[in-house]
Amino acid sequence: MKTVGFVTLVRDVVPVLVLLYMGFLEYSFCYEFCYRTVERRSISISLIGIYNVLLCAVLGTWIWVFVEGPGCMGVRVPPYDLDASYRRGRGVVEVEKEEDGEAADGELENPHDHRPSCSPPPQSHPISPTCLPTSPSPPPTIPPPSIFLCNSQGLPAYCTACQTLKVLRSHHTSSCSRCVPTMDHYCLFLGSAIGQNNYRDFIAFIVSVDCLLLLSVVAILCYIKKHLHPAIIVGLSVNIWLFLMVSNLIGSSLSMIRYNETTIERLAKRDLRRRLRKRKNTDVEVLTTYVNVRHPTLEGIRLVVPLSVKDCPYDKGTFAANFKERMTRCRFCNVEEIMEYEKKQFGADFKRKVYERIAHEQGPVRVFGEALLPAGTTA
Repeated sequence: MKTVGFVTLVRDVVPVLVLLYMGFLEYSFCYEFCYRTVERRSISISLIGIYNVLLCAVLGTWIWVFVEGPGCMGVRVPPYDLDASYRRGRGVVEVEKEEDGEAADGELENPHDHRPSCSPPPQSHPISPTCLPTSPSPPPTIPPPSIFLCNSQGLPAYCTACQTLKVLRSHHTSSCSRCVPTMDHYCLFLGSAIGQNNYRDFIAFIVSVDCLLLLSVVAILCYIKKHLHPAIIVGLSVNIWLFLMVSNLIGSSLSMIRYNETTIERLAKRDLRRRLRKRKNTDVEVLTTYVNVRHPTLEGIRLVVPLSVKDCPYDKGTFAANFKERMTRCRFCNVEEIMEYEKKQFGADFKRKVYERIAHEQGPVRVFGEALLPAGTTA
C-alpha cells in the first residue's frame, strides 16, 4: 500500500513541477534574457512573441491530451469460441501420438468428452460505467478471427477487471481503471496515459516542447559572451539537457511509428532480446509473443506460431500508412465494428510471413490443443 501511495504521489507532483519550471523559464528567458539582456527592442519583442506562441502551443496540446483522453474500449468483447478448434486439435495430437507409438491408450478423444473450456469464468468486477454505453448484453462467445495474438497456449489476453478480451492492442491501466486501445505508455511528465485517442496530441506536444527549447537555447547561445544572469545560465543548462532528451524521444516515436509499434510493445521486445542475449531462459516463453492462426488447409484446425523479436505484426509497409493509422482516432459502437477493425490491424506482409513459416515448418509451430488447458482458464 505504501508503494501504491508513493507512485500516486509522484504522478500528482511531477506535472506540477513541470508547470513550475515553465514559469521559471518564462521569467528567465522573457524577462532576464529578452527584456534585460537583448539590447535591440525589435529582436527582444520578436523573441518574446515567438516564445509565448510556442508556450501556448505546449500548454494547449497538454490540455488537449487530457480532454481527448487515451480512449476506452466502449463495449465488452466476449471470448472467442475456441472450444471446437481445441477439441479438433487434441484429436489431431492424439492421432499423431498413436502413429508414433507414444500414446498411452489407443482411444481417440471423443469430441463430446468434457474438455476445459476456453471461455473465461464469469467475473464480478464491472467495467467503468463511464466507458460503456447502455446496450444489450453481448453474446457468450464470438467467432475468432483468422489470426490473433495469444499466449503460448494459444489463448488471447483477457482482462478480468473489465471483463473483455484485450483486442485493439489494448492494455489495462490503473491510472484510468480501464482498458485503453493501442495503449502506448503512461507519461509521468504530463500525468496522463497515452493511447489511441490522444497519441497525436502527445506527438504535437513533444514537437512543440522541442521547438520551444531549441529557440531558447539558440537565442541564449548567440549572447553567450555577455554577462548573463544566473537564472539564464541555469535555464540554458537545463534546456540543453531537456532538448537532447525530447529530441531523442521524438526520434524514438518516429521509429516506432515507422514499424507501427507502441512503447509497450517495443519495451517487451527489448526485454526478450536482452534475455535471449544473456541466455536467461526464465520467462522467455511468457515474454514471447504468439499468434493463433487458422490452418491454411485443414478445416477447423488452428496453429500457435511464435514470433521473433524482428516481427512487426502491425506494420503496413510504409511510414505514411503507419502514421495515418497511429494518428487516427476511432470510435466503436458495438462488437462487430471492433472485430472488423481488429481483422485489418495485421499487416499483409506479416501474415504472408506467418503462412510461409507454416508451409516450410520454420520454428516450433504447434497445433492449438497440443497443450492441455487447466479447468477455468481465462481466454
